[in-house]
Amino acid sequence: MKLDEKQMKKIKTVVVCIIVALAIWFVIVSPYIKFKKNEKIVMEAGKRYYEINTGQLPTGEKIKTVGLQKLYEKDFISDDLRSAYMKQACDSKTSWVKVRKEKGEYQYYVYLKCGIFSSRVDHKGPEIKLKGEEEITINKGEKYQDPGVESVVDNQDGKMDIKDVEINKSGLDTNKVGVYEIHYKIKDSFNNETEKVRVVKVVETLNHIIEKDTKKRKIYQGSQTDNYVKIDGIVFQIVGENEDGSVKLVTHENISAVDYKGVENYLNEYFYEKLSESAKKLIVKSKYCDEDIKNPEEYSKCGHYSNKKNVGLLSVLDINNSKGEDGSYNINSVHSTMLENKQSSKVIALNASKYIMYSKSENIGIRPTINIKKESDVVGGDGTIGDPYIIKENKKKLKVGEKVSEARVGEYINYSGYTFRVIGKEKDGTTKVIMDGVLQNSVLPFDENGEASAYNIDKKSNIGYKINSDLSKYISSKYFVKKSVNRNIYNDGVQYQIKPTDDKYQTKLSLPSIYDLFSASNSVDSWFINYSKKDKENYQYLQVLGVVHENKDTVSEAGVRLIGYLDSDMKIKKGNGTLDNSYTIVK
Repeated sequence: MKLDEKQMKKIKTVVVCIIVALAIWFVIVSPYIKFKKNEKIVMEAGKRYYEINTGQLPTGEKIKTVGLQKLYEKDFISDDLRSAYMKQACDSKTSWVKVRKEKGEYQYYVYLKCGIFSSRVDHKGPEIKLKGEEEITINKGEKYQDPGVESVVDNQDGKMDIKDVEINKSGLDTNKVGVYEIHYKIKDSFNNETEKVRVVKVVETLNHIIEKDTKKRKIYQGSQTDNYVKIDGIVFQIVGENEDGSVKLVTHENISAVDYKGVENYLNEYFYEKLSESAKKLIVKSKYCDEDIKNPEEYSKCGHYSNKKNVGLLSVLDINNSKGEDGSYNINSVHSTMLENKQSSKVIALNASKYIMYSKSENIGIRPTINIKKESDVVGGDGTIGDPYIIKENKKKLKVGEKVSEARVGEYINYSGYTFRVIGKEKDGTTKVIMDGVLQNSVLPFDENGEASAYNIDKKSNIGYKINSDLSKYISSKYFVKKSVNRNIYNDGVQYQIKPTDDKYQTKLSLPSIYDLFSASNSVDSWFINYSKKDKENYQYLQVLGVVHENKDTVSEAGVRLIGYLDSDMKIKKGNGTLDNSYTIVK
């Protein structure tokens, strides 16, 4: 019999209804029936638990709880309870059976959570709202005042008394840097407990350390033994605290010998770009005092400031304000520090606690100055020269097996019996380093006629030739790679912003440029690769007080400090990169 369209429509409707009913059965009804069976299993298991452990039954108005996890562990339930048609187990951490005495009889309540189903019983603890922030930062040594609790509200009990909140701060030690937790707990009338946590960070910021020993004019007057901070591998001295709370630092040593005309670019392009990204994040762009100064000894108030920049120089005012009652400077160990001064033809430098005027075209030892964020956390060190303060972002130390190219600028490497310092990372993975001391003190840069000459690896009487030909007598070069080395020949004075003529050699090791980092970092006299056509009979070397020209009539000996590029495959064998525990390396 052929069905008409109306009959077919009814059949289709019936089929759809059957399918929907089956879907509801399998998706909702059957899982719910399964859930209710599981709920009953937990309830019965809880009752048996208390029947055996009668000493656990509550007295008076108290409520006792046994969790599903414990019922599993004590074998009151043999198999894991699961949701119907699902592999997901019921939540054993939040499910429980509670018991309390009501009208002389023990009444049992069950809360079970399985997938999308959960028991309809009060299982939520009160909601605790704290006063203040949930994360508080205080300085080491400060007294912690807890802001307390704003309110407590329960879904069944309503508003609760905040005095009933138990506050536990027993683990907090404000005299020790660390991260601590304050715990707030309270239970509702059905024994549901809520715990809220407030995090307390105890930090030691650099400005907080120095402010007690910083005079009103913001110059640090602390002990000379706790005056040092390390950023990357460079040690800085603390100058003082600025009005915005940032801390002014100056390098502990002369970094390079730079002419004043080129110092701005050198500081904010060359020096700044050599720092690690974490070090750069510490720096606050700041204005630096720079104006004409005719009488530096009596200079007491700055009348002009530069535009904001990342790196500057100490001002004469910084130096004068740092002078102690005995006449010495708190910014100690100063030999040749170039100072900000806009006089038309002269630049002021401090040499052995005495102001000296130099021509702006002369190359003078400089100490870069930076301002770092007031919230810079100190995470190590005691501030002494041997163990300077370590700032949080710069705490990273290389582990054994890590590449040397990950070392920070200023860190020390021991190789072939000599100590080198990292002065740059190259794009090809090589690491540029400079010898911390000198190779020897008898090599002269004069040719066979006794006249000064530019660096040349082809002339037998030249330093360049001696370094490349006689190097094996002094040091192994197997871990260095050949690079194009500029023979820096200037038409006039050696000025940073002037581009020299660049004759390039392919060589593993050579002399440093005046502008290389740490080329002026210690007191030994050493020759540079720089050469000036204007004074073609002269050659330059670095003394304690700056660059000195020597010719055949006034010959002086100076040491050779090598500069080169370590292979990109070099790895750390041991050490931590400090002067007294330099990295040793292996390929």
